[in-house]
Amino acid sequence: MQWAYYIALGGNGFPSTSSAFDPTLYRNITPIANGTTQIVDVPYTTDALGNATFYNKASEPLANFFIDHRGYFYPPQTGNYIFDYNYIDDAAFLWVGAVAYSGWNSTNRNLYGNWQNFGLPVSVYLVKNTLVPIRVAMGQGAGGGGLNLDIYAPDGETVITSNTSSNVGTASPYFVAFSCDGSAPAYPPWGSE
Repeated sequence: MQWAYYIALGGNGFPSTSSAFDPTLYRNITPIANGTTQIVDVPYTTDALGNATFYNKASEPLANFFIDHRGYFYPPQTGNYIFDYNYIDDAAFLWVGAVAYSGWNSTNRNLYGNWQNFGLPVSVYLVKNTLVPIRVAMGQGAGGGGLNLDIYAPDGETVITSNTSSNVGTASPYFVAFSCDGSAPAYPPWGSE
């Protein structure tokens, strides 16, 4: 997956538990750091002082930021997949399917959660060996924070897991940044969505 880190905007672009938080405000802004990863694992912190290293690439502030992950999920089985946040602080959105590539906004997400309510796990039917667009966006204000996303296959197998309390997760071959054979469109450059 691709990821991009932004300093949080004010107003409705500021991460909060409020439903007014609007992740689309970052679509046309160039991030201050970006890269690729095979896990969604935003560093856990009990306070927001100092910096953290994001995906072994960027040392950035742990307070007042927005991080966006996008790419493709390559399901190993056909059936209903469970997407579950088992930790969020402050707020996170998940989009699965075509809307994750284009047209995503705060109201058409598959899953939303915040530090007060992680949200109920969501089930999405996926077909084996297809490239399914996926996007996970997280906003962090002041204080402690982190994000943990787990994905479970139809047979109950854990396909993706991370553990923000220890900043450890399992890299997944099922997350890819782009299609190697051109069967799925490349995402536009960051800042041009």
